[in-house]
Order: sequence, then structure tokens, then C-alpha cells
Amino acid sequence: MLKRKGWARAFAIIEIIAIPIFILSAAILIPIAFRPFYYWQIDPLGIPASSGFSKEEILVAFNDVLDFIWFHAPFKMGNLKYSSEGKAHFEDCVFLFHLDLWLCVITAVILLTLFILKKTKVIKIADFFRFPPSFYGASVLLLFVIVVLIYGLIDFKGLFATFHHVLFPGKENWIFDPEVDQFILILPEQFMVNAGILIGSVSGAMTFGCLGYGIVKKAKSKNRRMIDEN
Repeated sequence: MLKRKGWARAFAIIEIIAIPIFILSAAILIPIAFRPFYYWQIDPLGIPASSGFSKEEILVAFNDVLDFIWFHAPFKMGNLKYSSEGKAHFEDCVFLFHLDLWLCVITAVILLTLFILKKTKVIKIADFFRFPPSFYGASVLLLFVIVVLIYGLIDFKGLFATFHHVLFPGKENWIFDPEVDQFILILPEQFMVNAGILIGSVSGAMTFGCLGYGIVKKAKSKNRRMIDEN
């Protein structure tokens, strides 16, 4: 029953939806969960000099916030000052960071399950116009990334603001006053840009990998059809 055309198309649609979500959530997860990505930029970006805090103070504050977000540790920020609004923003981040993690895990499990079931011939997954579902999933993500990239190149601050308005609707506690929320002093704009570049590079590499696979698979399918016809 699971090999019927209707089921094959349904599994293909699930794959098309899961692929862009997995790629994007996995790419986003790297800079927000892999702490060395921030550590490595402290000295090159001159954060101690620009913030007025020592490297040790910066590391303590950064790790305190990440421990709160990922491990529900008591909220603190080393020697840095923060307001109730600033704390509320990081409380909002807890939900979003964990949502990204769960989206990555769930879609990874879905894709792995589909792959195993297909390889063991338990199910069939339909191709559309001889392109595999991964091609279409990657195409959707590529279009999204191109739009975001163009927006970022034209107006990064505008993109940053739009991003926060979407994720934190009706709130402005993400707009930090460095006098009362000093954490913003140790997160310079260039770090945000670098994080965006990393996300774009990782998602782009996986996206083009899926597109390349789709093109190669269609070419092989076309060659087999030509051989069968001859």
C-alpha cells in the first residue's frame, strides 16, 4: 500500500517540506550553539577594546547567557549590567533557540527515516518531472536565501530589524541601550554579519549539493530512457 502512487507523492511532498527546514535550522544552529564561533572572533574584532571589558569578563558573560538559554541555568551576565527588559529578551530567545534545535532534529529524523525506508524498498518516493524531491526543496530554500541575501547587502540594519520584528512580534526589548544592557557591547555588528555569512554559506553549500544531485539524477534518468528507446 505504501508503494502506491498517492503515497509516493505524499512522501515526496514531506521530503520537499523537510529539506529546507532541516538545512536552514541546521545552519542557524551552528553560530548559536557552537560557542567557539564567538570565542574565535573576540580578539580579531577587538571586542575587549571596543566594549571596555576584559576578554575574561566577556567570556564569562557570554557563557552565562548561553548557559541560561540552553541549560536553564540561573540568569546572570558576569559583571555586565542588564535590565528587566534585557532579561525578558533572552527569555524569549530560550523558546526560539530550542525551537530551532527541535526543528533540526525532527526534520533530520524524518529525512533519515524516508531514506532508510526507500533504500529498503518499504516505500517509494515520487520524482516530479524526473527531478527528486530534494531538488525542489533546495530550490525553495535557494529562492529564500537569495531574497534575504539581497536585502542584507542593500540594508543589513533593515534586515536585522525585520528579522527581530518577525521573531519578536509586538516587542522592542531586543533594542538594547548599552548603558543599561551592556551585553550588546560585546556583540558588535560585525559579529552578526559574520554569523549571517556562516549561516548563508552552510545553507548554500547544502542547497547546491541537493540541486546538483537533482540535476545529475535527472541526467542519468534521461540517459537510461534514451538507451531503453534505442
